[in-house]
Amino acid sequence: MFHLLLRNLRLAYQANRFYVVGLIVTSIIYAGIGLSALLILARLIDLFIAYTQSPSADTITATWWWFGVLVVRWLVANVCNQFLSYLNEVHKPQILNYTDTIIIQKLDKLPTEVIESSQFQNYMTNIHTFGKVKLAENLNLFTTLIETTILFVYALIALLLSSPLVALLIIVVSIPEVRFNIKMIRKMRDLNENLALERRSQAYFTSLTQDITQYFSLKSYNLFTYFLKKIKNSQKHVVNGIRDIQFYHKPRGVIIGSIANILGQFLPKAYYVWATLNAYISIGQFQLYYRLVDEAYNNSFRLYMAYL
Repeated sequence: MFHLLLRNLRLAYQANRFYVVGLIVTSIIYAGIGLSALLILARLIDLFIAYTQSPSADTITATWWWFGVLVVRWLVANVCNQFLSYLNEVHKPQILNYTDTIIIQKLDKLPTEVIESSQFQNYMTNIHTFGKVKLAENLNLFTTLIETTILFVYALIALLLSSPLVALLIIVVSIPEVRFNIKMIRKMRDLNENLALERRSQAYFTSLTQDITQYFSLKSYNLFTYFLKKIKNSQKHVVNGIRDIQFYHKPRGVIIGSIANILGQFLPKAYYVWATLNAYISIGQFQLYYRLVDEAYNNSFRLYMAYL
């Protein structure tokens, strides 16, 4: 998947360099301040507890100082969000339009026998059905991948300093679940490719029977029933193919995912509950590590899905 993301990114760069550069830089900044809120909140919680136990002017000053940092962090994050929204609303459509231009130029250079081949028609059906949609999704995914990588690294470093065993457990335990999900994704992708002809037939017959200009011809020869049978047959093949894959993988996915989450999330959190009860870490630090476990585990899952 990562190679596909890079190919899409190169295409986007050819279409609009400002979009790609702005996307990468802003995503890095946004992710860089992502975990800072957790650190600030942990510090504020400890300051509140310290003040209730022993009120002092220094504690009040430190509390307001950290609260000011939290406000500045929010302002920076808001600017990043607005700029990313601007890129997606103004510049991303230019990239999608560029793909249409590329397709038209390629079609103009292809020989007639290639255009008329069934294999090429199936290929074009997949392009029209998934092409631009997948490109837009992959551009969003690339932004998420940058943020995910940085968040994962930050969270993992913090957990390594706290407990190397917890960090190692999070790194390892999500791999089986990811490999299982990748296997299902690949099967669905292969199924979609194999069903291209069925989808093309379904789209053709549906369009034909709903074309008012063809109504009298179809009615005269009593073809509505015939084409409806064709449409239902195509729909059946599509639905059955998807159902068979989902029916096989979903129950197994629930079992594997449940075991991975217990080992990768709740076991590390139980360790930090124990550490807090025994006063090895403060309440604010417990809140921080609790969230770091979530960030590290969830982002490790997303990263493995992208890279494996």
